[in-house]
Amino acid sequence: MKDYARKCALDPHPGHYEFPNDCTSFASQALKAGGWDHKLGFHRSDSVWWYTGNWGIRASWTWAGAENWYRFARNESTRVTALDNVCKLREGDILQYKNTGGNGNMNHTMVVTGHTRNGVPLLSYHTRNRRDVSFTSLPQKDLEWYAHAVK
Repeated sequence: MKDYARKCALDPHPGHYEFPNDCTSFASQALKAGGWDHKLGFHRSDSVWWYTGNWGIRASWTWAGAENWYRFARNESTRVTALDNVCKLREGDILQYKNTGGNGNMNHTMVVTGHTRNGVPLLSYHTRNRRDVSFTSLPQKDLEWYAHAVK
């Protein structure tokens, strides 16, 4: 997961459709590269997670939507565990945030791709394509963080 995220953070994988807000699709691509299997079903269901790349419906909403992936991860997947602190994130884990002044939905999804010497997570993500951004350099005001350990 980490290797895929580092490799494709700045140069998106040509085999994947790049959504306008591509952060969660990017994280899903990393999870798929790390061995996650698709869970097929109706694209709007929070209990499925898949990508086809075909014209029309390319992916389940959980593949590419931050809030949908959050609900899938927390309520449906046996491969995700909630962490109570960002400092507990390991390489390949997922970090999300929501804006406390927003609509209550998750706003962004990132992949942990390393740590600083002091143990601060480094994050890679799409939408604004970035690689190995320190957690401490991200805006902190008005955000709620959701850390997910993944298997």
